[in-house]
Amino acid sequence: MKTMASYALALALPLGSLFAAGVAEAKVVSESWNLEGPRSGADVQRIERQIKQLPGVKDFQLTQATLDIRYDDEKLSEAQLREAIAKAGDFRLNRPIE
Repeated sequence: MKTMASYALALALPLGSLFAAGVAEAKVVSESWNLEGPRSGADVQRIERQIKQLPGVKDFQLTQATLDIRYDDEKLSEAQLREAIAKAGDFRLNRPIE
């Protein structure tokens, strides 16, 4: 014997997939970059603070030499990322790591 809840669920599942099909998925980009300039833990912390303020950043790992980052490329551009790192001090993204 089916309950009202099971009928409601049976109707909701196809409708949910119909609505989800119309929603565009954001493209999450994963990149690794060489960093130029950071020499201390304090430098790394300044850069981290800038990156955390950027829209679309999913997660990142930062050392004095490299930045590994995952971000939504519809919300964040490479130019914005470069600008944020430069804003933290005399630092810059050097080149992507292949």
